[in-house]
Amino acid sequence: ERRGDVIIESNPRNGTDTIDFDSAQSVVVGGLYKPHRTVSVGATYHKRVGFEVDTTLFGVFLRTRVPGDPDTRESVTRTGDKFTVDYVMPSRWALGASWRALPTFTVLADLARINYSERLTDRFLIVDFQDPDAGLITDEETRVCKQPCNFSISDVFETHVGAEYRWYRPGFTMAFRGGMFSDPDHPLRFQSGGNNPDHPADPILNFRFNTQQPKTHYGFTAGWGLALKNFVQVDTAFSLGDDATEFVVSTVIRIR
Repeated sequence: ERRGDVIIESNPRNGTDTIDFDSAQSVVVGGLYKPHRTVSVGATYHKRVGFEVDTTLFGVFLRTRVPGDPDTRESVTRTGDKFTVDYVMPSRWALGASWRALPTFTVLADLARINYSERLTDRFLIVDFQDPDAGLITDEETRVCKQPCNFSISDVFETHVGAEYRWYRPGFTMAFRGGMFSDPDHPLRFQSGGNNPDHPADPILNFRFNTQQPKTHYGFTAGWGLALKNFVQVDTAFSLGDDATEFVVSTVIRIR
């Protein structure tokens, strides 16, 4: 859009660069109980850990004004604006059990709860629609989400089931593994309320973050392992899902 000698971009190019490092401590605890020689029940807890990193905005951002003239728009260059944000690995807990049905065959399952909502901290940065008239940010200096925040992420449950067959031979043991898992979506969602419902940000963010319906993805795993005389162990694992495929190889060498 041209206003006199000024061109206002309806879709300005912008983004953020996060090039930083930080360190933090976490805690992982677990317990195991064997009510029977063939049955094991266990639980684990991973404590939330957060990293403080600096992110830098670049490009031109659309700053919409509503009061007085709802058609007024202006492009604002934010290049070089730096903010501290939180990169969070959320806490999780899991409960599981295994049953050694045969000396060579074991089945297992577990249920895990991942608290993705912890990723939204008091430093959650609003990049789009930083205009105060939208009612999404605390102020133009910090530009963090006002509380309560208009964005949310749901916590989810994941399930994992599998089985392992071991082939014992003199001098080595070979293992064959297979299983499946669930991976529920946990997208960022926008919630109206407390913001300016007449601002264009409200319908635009509602469309952007709430149009796609979440679903649960399912994947399958396969693995193979070899242990040589309790000295060298090699394990391979293959994971196939509708949104990711992974192949992992690990080796353990016992020194003494």
